[in-house]
Amino acid sequence: RDVQAARACERAADFEPIIRELNYSGVTSLSGIAKALTERHIPTSRGGSKWSATQVARIIKRIHSP
Repeated sequence: RDVQAARACERAADFEPIIRELNYSGVTSLSGIAKALTERHIPTSRGGSKWSATQVARIIKRIHSP
């Protein structure tokens, strides 16, 4: 489980610059970020093609967790 958590944190860190860029361009809502990630064809953590606001919230929570 610790290995899975470490991988999830690493993957979340990969998304930080993309989410920051979207925020700077005015996309700040979870659903807006999800839509932008989907439109950019960025796969989800599990390899899916469509992002949800919940997935984005989890990524952001991991980015900001100590």
